Amino acid sequence: MKNKAITCFFSTLPYSGTAEKQAKLKKSAGHSIRDENAKSETIEWNPDLSHLNEVYINNQWTKLDELSNDDKSQFIESIRLPQKPQEGLTKCKQRKRAYKKKLKAALQSEKGNPEGTNFIAKILGTPEHVPLKLDSLLNEARSIDFSRKKQRLNAFEKYISLHNKLVSFPKNLNSNLVEESIFVIPHRNEVSQDLVCGREMAEALMDYYRLYFKEYEIISVFVHSDERSLNEDTGEHVHLFLNAQNSRTKEWDLRVAKANLAQRMKNFLDHSHSPIQYRKGACFTRRDQSEHGALLQECFRRFMNKNLFIEKGLSMEFNQELQKDKQKVKEMRRQGKQNKSERDYNYHTRMLENEQLQIEQIIALKLEELSQLNQHINEVKNKQKEEQEKIRRLHVDIDLLRSATNTATNQLDTTLTDLSTVKEQLKTAESKALHSEEKNEQLEKSISYLKKVIAKLTHTVIETLAPIFQDLMKSFVFEQRDEKELLTLLERRMSAHMTKLDGNPIQQALVCGMKDALLDNRENLNTASPKKRRMSADREFD
Repeated sequence: MKNKAITCFFSTLPYSGTAEKQAKLKKSAGHSIRDENAKSETIEWNPDLSHLNEVYINNQWTKLDELSNDDKSQFIESIRLPQKPQEGLTKCKQRKRAYKKKLKAALQSEKGNPEGTNFIAKILGTPEHVPLKLDSLLNEARSIDFSRKKQRLNAFEKYISLHNKLVSFPKNLNSNLVEESIFVIPHRNEVSQDLVCGREMAEALMDYYRLYFKEYEIISVFVHSDERSLNEDTGEHVHLFLNAQNSRTKEWDLRVAKANLAQRMKNFLDHSHSPIQYRKGACFTRRDQSEHGALLQECFRRFMNKNLFIEKGLSMEFNQELQKDKQKVKEMRRQGKQNKSERDYNYHTRMLENEQLQIEQIIALKLEELSQLNQHINEVKNKQKEEQEKIRRLHVDIDLLRSATNTATNQLDTTLTDLSTVKEQLKTAESKALHSEEKNEQLEKSISYLKKVIAKLTHTVIETLAPIFQDLMKSFVFEQRDEKELLTLLERRMSAHMTKLDGNPIQQALVCGMKDALLDNRENLNTASPKKRRMSADREFD
């Protein structure tokens, strides 16, 4: 089965003795050891995972969070150059050269004193990186018989003190003093820590340096497991700090050792090549440095495949597309020299990218929701328009109904007014009718009464006057009496009858009326024939 091809990031950062490089070394070491004082404004690690970090220091592995703040501060200071002498390195070197010149002169002066010359030669022959024991050397010098001994002892003390002040500093501060290596399997390879953990990567990296750079001390190794999110199991990586001073020669010549390893790798790849053995002080052009870097990357790749990846079914390969993109490689190298917090790709930027991705996903989801909402809003708007049109039509209908209602109301008011008038008229008519009925009733009663009275009067008249008039008429007709006699007879009869009526005014009035009627018709009675007179009398009293 073919091994899974993965890419790795392996880079080295040299730190010289200049103030700028020492400041970067301090910051990088502080980041690696998780020093709270070295935190930058950006988030560099996940504190919820910091308990997983490990460190190889003082030849043993330990949990990084078990180190105290004092231990961390002590480590940071130990990896850097000590504080410069108060008078400055240049001044200190000048004074040392001056006293060295005096000791050389004293060496010539003490030629007749073998013990003295040997002592002076021993001091002058001590390498610059080896400290001198001031007290023991001064005691030894006091036991030797020097000429102008007091001056010699003062010169010895000054020279040894200046030597010890400079022993921790290289001759040239531009020399690389410490080199940091970074070994990362990027997240995109999806190599979980269950398959390759950070501790295995660290051990393999240490084996690489022990094999190819065994004369250079591994100061410390850090395994970081906290530059990822809680739900990720990838991204563990290693930081290794290497002392660039050769433990055998005490020279700061790591760059030469790396160049020689590159030459050996070149010879391995191209057997026709005759490797160059670089020496102390060798200078390299940019082209040389670029070639050495590519060869060292190939050496590292082969070593890691053989000692770490192949047995796990993985194969470390170069990113061919990246190799073609020289500008991107150049940019990666440039950023590799920067502090981790200043690089484009670090924990903070990854978290920002993840947050941005989450935000973009949320935005996409919200946009989809917004689109659906807009669609729903449009539907609602259309429905609202339809409803508004319906409402408008209803308003028109309502206006028409209102107008019709107003007209009907006005008509109703008019009708009600008319009805009210009619009602009043009816009431008046009813009142009049009632009054008329009452009058009619009274009238009927009066009429009935009058009828009764008339009937009674008629009866009375008939009973009372009929006999009189019959008698009179008979006398008038049959006896043919003249008017005067008839009137006399009538008055006499009437008077007699009035006496019988016993002073009844109605009857008396009737008798008087009859008397007047008879007198009014006397002409008719005088001119009529006897037969007609009898018929008239009969009709009169029929």
